[in-house]
Amino acid sequence: MFAAPVIAALSLLGGAPSPRPAAPAGCITPAQTGTYRVVAMKPDSSSARQVMLVLENIDGCLEASLITDDRGPAVINHVVIDGDTLRGSVRTQSGNGTVELRFTPTAVTGSIVDGRQQWRITGRRTS
Repeated sequence: MFAAPVIAALSLLGGAPSPRPAAPAGCITPAQTGTYRVVAMKPDSSSARQVMLVLENIDGCLEASLITDDRGPAVINHVVIDGDTLRGSVRTQSGNGTVELRFTPTAVTGSIVDGRQQWRITGRRTS
């Protein structure tokens, strides 16, 4: 007699897991995630900066961020993936720059361009 009410109560509380919400429109499903330690520098090899590139799966969508110690994080917006290449835009000190990154299983290379300003990106995957 005692088991029936307990089973009924547990079935009301537990139930089947609720389905995950569908990814929003325009969401890029992550083919890969991870952390990359990169160096961003001007084409003449000046102004080198250490940067962490973080690719995350947030609710089924790819989120990409550049993190520095002196300027804080910058989210890469309007992300488009074509094969092993990620393209998007990022807010810079002087406006919005375009980002293009090419990935291999262990490394990343690419650039950020904002008007006349340009930075080369090279680095390796850390996780």
